[in-house]
Amino acid sequence: MTNHTFGETSGVELKLAFAGDESARVAALHSYHMFDTEEEKDFDVLTALASAICQIPIVLITFIDETRQTFKSHHGTDFRENLRELSFCTHTIASSEEIMIVPDARQDARFVDNPMVTGPTKVVFYAGVSLINEDGFALGTLCVIDQKTHSLSDDQVHALKTLAKQVVDKIELRRKVRQLEKANQELAQSEQRKDDFLGMVSHELKTPITTLKANLQLIDKLKHSPAAPVFSRIIDSSARSLVKINGMVDDLLNMYRYSENQLQLEKTTFTIYDMLHVCCNHVRIDGKHELVITGDDKLQMHADEHRIDQVVVNFVNNAVKYAPDSKEIYLNISREGSYVKISVKDTGPGIPDKHLPHLFDRYWRADHSGVKYTGLGLGLYICSEIIKRHDGHIGAESELGKGSTFWFKLPVAHLC
Repeated sequence: MTNHTFGETSGVELKLAFAGDESARVAALHSYHMFDTEEEKDFDVLTALASAICQIPIVLITFIDETRQTFKSHHGTDFRENLRELSFCTHTIASSEEIMIVPDARQDARFVDNPMVTGPTKVVFYAGVSLINEDGFALGTLCVIDQKTHSLSDDQVHALKTLAKQVVDKIELRRKVRQLEKANQELAQSEQRKDDFLGMVSHELKTPITTLKANLQLIDKLKHSPAAPVFSRIIDSSARSLVKINGMVDDLLNMYRYSENQLQLEKTTFTIYDMLHVCCNHVRIDGKHELVITGDDKLQMHADEHRIDQVVVNFVNNAVKYAPDSKEIYLNISREGSYVKISVKDTGPGIPDKHLPHLFDRYWRADHSGVKYTGLGLGLYICSEIIKRHDGHIGAESELGKGSTFWFKLPVAHLC
């Protein structure tokens, strides 16, 4: 789309008018997506009606950002935009008046040297009504322009104000429709993630259940020969399957409890270092990773120790699972302003930036490039819910090739 601009500054320095909170106003304006868009008949109808009512040839619907004034509708002219510094409408949106009328710009100190007045456009008369959104921001104007003087009647002024409100109604409706479409799209994506999750749950539960069923069938066949060498291995395999099934069912039940606000916290006061020193013993016993505890060994916390332990265990288990070559896993305790922070750091492959915002989502699980990992992927979601119930914050930082750090912080109000 070719844009035509009203004029050039020609070296003239103009004093610009600005609205109160300009950055907030511009941010609100951009939420409507009015710049660099196609013309629309709905707006053209309103400018044509304004022209007929006011008996003025040029009517514009304009929106003004930091530097530009775009014309969403431009009845009576081919111009489609203007420089903000030349715009009469910049003064309108900065004014507290319901309508700004300039009977003769040639006699107005604000515009007497404006190239729109002295140049080929020869603007003489201007009247503009601010387009004020529901949050009170003046986004642009509905304005009428002519090359000769005019005097608007009360009815014409009232009509311009009414038409300006209709413009605002239309853009508000457009924004709400866009927001609704976005919400529907996000809902559809959420439902798809939920369906994918349910399919994954079915698959993950099927494997240990199938193994357990096969083991029970073997046990039934060998029940008269319990001393057979294979018998103990079958029992061990069955026990592992039951542990997997029990863990997945616990995760699903916890997810439900947290989503329904049914989690009950049993808070006590405990020393964080002592908790870290005894948690994750399964990792210490395995002997493949060393848990290195650093930081303030005196800090105490008033929280549900079992739930906080659950979060730390999940962080450490993830480090073992996704960073198996990270021989040392660092658990750090620190005080950050009004928060106490616990972090778990590995030196594994790291996590891509695009995955970081989704790590704690309920139905999200990353694609690990063909590497097969078991589990429902609910651990981090459950951790985030536990920390939220403690009025804390949770997060992760990572750099590819250098490792990841998972952390949570609880406010100092929970300390003693």
